[in-house]
Amino acid sequence: MRRVFSVKNQSGATLTRRDFLKASALGVAAACAGYISNRHFIGQGNPNLRWVATCCGVGATGGAVRLAVANGRALTLEPNLAHPCGADVDGQYWEILLSSFGSARRLTTPLERRGGRLNEIDWRQGVRRLAQSLSDVQPHEIAFVLGVYPDHLNDLVRLLAQALGGAAVVRFDSQSLASGRLTLMDAAQSLFGLSQLPYFALDQAQVVFSFGLTGTEPWLTPRAAAALRRRPMQHPSGEYWVQFEARRSPFAARADEWVCIRPGSEALLAALLTRLARREVPPYQDEALDLQAVGQACGVSPDDLQRLARRFAEAQRAVAIPGAFALAQPAGLEAAQAILGLNLVKENSAGALYFSPPPPLHPHLLARSSSLAEIAALIERMRSGQIKALIVHGVDLLASLPVSLEVERALQQVPFIVSFASSLDETAQRADLILPDRSPLESWGYQRTLMADRPAIAAVQPVFPPQRGGLSAAEALLAVAHQMGGELADPFPYRSELDFIQQAVTRLPWPPGQDSWARWLMQGGWWTEQPVLFPPVSQVNAGRASGLPAIVSITQPTSDSFQLAVAPWSALLADEAQWGAEMHPQAAAALGLRNGDVIRLSTTDGEIELPLFTQPAIQPNVLALSLASSGGRRIRRSELLAFLGQAQNSAGDWALQGGRVRWMVN
Repeated sequence: MRRVFSVKNQSGATLTRRDFLKASALGVAAACAGYISNRHFIGQGNPNLRWVATCCGVGATGGAVRLAVANGRALTLEPNLAHPCGADVDGQYWEILLSSFGSARRLTTPLERRGGRLNEIDWRQGVRRLAQSLSDVQPHEIAFVLGVYPDHLNDLVRLLAQALGGAAVVRFDSQSLASGRLTLMDAAQSLFGLSQLPYFALDQAQVVFSFGLTGTEPWLTPRAAAALRRRPMQHPSGEYWVQFEARRSPFAARADEWVCIRPGSEALLAALLTRLARREVPPYQDEALDLQAVGQACGVSPDDLQRLARRFAEAQRAVAIPGAFALAQPAGLEAAQAILGLNLVKENSAGALYFSPPPPLHPHLLARSSSLAEIAALIERMRSGQIKALIVHGVDLLASLPVSLEVERALQQVPFIVSFASSLDETAQRADLILPDRSPLESWGYQRTLMADRPAIAAVQPVFPPQRGGLSAAEALLAVAHQMGGELADPFPYRSELDFIQQAVTRLPWPPGQDSWARWLMQGGWWTEQPVLFPPVSQVNAGRASGLPAIVSITQPTSDSFQLAVAPWSALLADEAQWGAEMHPQAAAALGLRNGDVIRLSTTDGEIELPLFTQPAIQPNVLALSLASSGGRRIRRSELLAFLGQAQNSAGDWALQGGRVRWMVN
């Protein structure tokens, strides 16, 4: 007989070429399964052989790659080393992409709902239906929901929304919601007057203070993330990496020192370290940040706090980096501000913290992803009947958002839903019109690089010709704009999707005397030849801990409650993963729990049951939801998102952890 307990959650180091070649070989081996030939010899002198430099995803996930293609088959896959972020290949991602490209379940023909059933129609009918439906409603009754890939479609849709005269546009995916990138951008805006992601030059830093870094954050370059993930235990003298985290994750195990802190205390901890590193007077004389009190609240001894602050201050170049764990919580914005402020402990220096100019491509258009608050506002408009036409591309609303947002109910209130999905995901199954987009492997486009030491844009170009013809989402929307005519067609002087991309590419600042389009295709994008980095200038009073309030309150947990942590963040992207609950052995023993017991966790939004694993490398007052290699329980993403709810931090980002867990033993 298994023992079940009920739980209620209440609101409240440079990468070397050798390392790179090893990683590339593993990635290519995985991606080759079934769709990329296992021949490593690509056929010298083959007249049909061509190399394609493209990007089929965001950041390190899809990456900038080069494929050798001949006779309709990809022969080999390698990173595009010419691109500033072409340092790694995610073989699993490419295997999934290639499998979906050749899948028999892939949609290639438009479908229209009639009498409760989806029926095939031709593309001309599909475009006409969409154009007519948009003409029948007011501009403010139209909404577009986009994924974070590709950027050229985002730019085209925002131009279309402007031409329509007020259509709403939101843009997100699971990773953008969980990463806390908007929180970090808001913190950079408040401290430095720049609403963009900072660049952390880890290759220049002798000391790295990481606050909950997972290695998957979009503000880490692929090279930096790969170097940290594969970092050897021995490294050059003088380098030191400290990981501040409530649970010793496998990523934290690679650090030189793991400091076990209470979740939610990152802001207070970083503010105190800033004061300790900056001031000569004993910190206990400062009433605003009492050393003993802060140490107790954070779970770190005063001696360790002073030792760590001294190491950071004495380093020639030190960098403090916020991670997803620190940002995706109720005090995430305050944590981001305090951690960025720690980089300013030296006068007129930000250590290894820089900014890079954004790419000069449609600078007047908003390219960032949306916050959970912005998405929730649109869902509320849908639920209240204010949205009459909803166009969705690149994201499954029902599978990606908390159940507490009542997305299902909101979709029922929208009279006309269009999906550009190429498979019948949960949102597409409720659509009135499906116009399946082409695969990234047969598409044109571009993607701004999230993080690099220079402005960079990756090219997207077809690896294979379209399997069954049809239109891309951009081509369909251009056809709709031209069919609607009048003032709407005036801002769209583009003959095709390719024409739209070519006009944007040729306006980029290319070196004189070059064929810009030919070079774009050959090298796989545009970027400056040399790094373009500049240090930030603080916009706040440095004596106030970089603008952070002097005291950040930390709620002390009661004897029958625990704080919630979720690890790792990347697992939230999986449709189904094997999870378990982790607790310190002493805390479990005090509650009469044993390793392997099944516990029930419930919130007002959902409930899950998980096996318990005792874990000594965790804060005693923390319960962590973590991936289990064996013995865990498979949890669907929708179940997990329902359990986590829709709490937000002050930047409007998703606060996925830091909630309170109260135990009630049956």
